[in-house]
Amino acid sequence: MPLPGQPKDTPLPSHLRRWNWGAFFLNVFWGLGNRSYIALLMLVPVVNIVMLFVLGAKGNAWAWQNRLWQDEAHFKRVQRNWAVAGLALWLVVSWAGYMYFTANRDNEVFQGGVAQMRANPEVIALMGQPIEDGRMVQAQVVVSPSGKGNAQYVVRVSGPECSGQLFIRADKPRGAWQIYLLVLQPDCRDEPIVLVNDADFAIPNAASPGD
Repeated sequence: MPLPGQPKDTPLPSHLRRWNWGAFFLNVFWGLGNRSYIALLMLVPVVNIVMLFVLGAKGNAWAWQNRLWQDEAHFKRVQRNWAVAGLALWLVVSWAGYMYFTANRDNEVFQGGVAQMRANPEVIALMGQPIEDGRMVQAQVVVSPSGKGNAQYVVRVSGPECSGQLFIRADKPRGAWQIYLLVLQPDCRDEPIVLVNDADFAIPNAASPGD
């Protein structure tokens, strides 16, 4: 049974025309819960980038129009619950991502690859010093119950003279990690600097760091 409340054509009160964080954070789920099915456009690539901000700006108006509310207090309470849930989810995902990449930065493969790059004379001559590692583009470490594993990293690095991407691939065949591919692709020139390319540990397409 529909809740008693405002007619569907009742305009949104001016003091409720504010940003809707629930619509912004939970978009598709918020849309289904508030009968604002335009939020399904979030499933369309490229469109979803714009739609994310449209939902935040228009969320209150659409929710007000598409459902019947007992009163303004009911409307505000429900939208606040959506906002709290969205913020909580965002914090959990952000924390998990931070912990994941922090753990991977502490990995001996990552630290060893970055150290080799920083000590290379050709890299130093091209990029200058100090050379800093920055945003992690890719981090994947897989270790089997037997102890064997493989790891892949792509990380942005930068120096005073140039920046670029460092590609690291390693294998763990017998208990100790061994880097078999270490390639720096500078932004300031087309040719990569190949620091390590050990065919003994090569995997398919390993010589193509952009794969």
